[in-house]
Amino acid sequence: MLDKGERAVLSSFRSREAAEGAARKIRSLGLHDLSINSFSTLAMDYGRGNNYPISGNITSLAGLVEDADLSSDGDGILLAADPVNSGMTDGEGVVTGYNWGLTVVSPDALVDRVVAIIKAAGGFT
Repeated sequence: MLDKGERAVLSSFRSREAAEGAARKIRSLGLHDLSINSFSTLAMDYGRGNNYPISGNITSLAGLVEDADLSSDGDGILLAADPVNSGMTDGEGVVTGYNWGLTVVSPDALVDRVVAIIKAAGGFT
């Protein structure tokens, strides 16, 4: 719960390094209530799938490409549209989009400065 006069600034970056650079500058403003997290389409275990193409046992395209242990058929269907599985990315299993989030709790008076720092570091708010 935010206190009165505080706002949460949510942003996304292409790399953890860019998010950390913005976080360092934001900390220099005296703000320390922030976090950096990665996010993806679905949570899954990699390298634990049961896909054996020679035997014909293929759980899904995502299971085959990412060797993912999917919890449902729906997960496999959703992941089949993912650029990682379609071959339309060069991220070697990682989508190369804006998948690093930086969340900052800021007093209202500093929000514009926080947003400017994020944008200067290549982030989106």
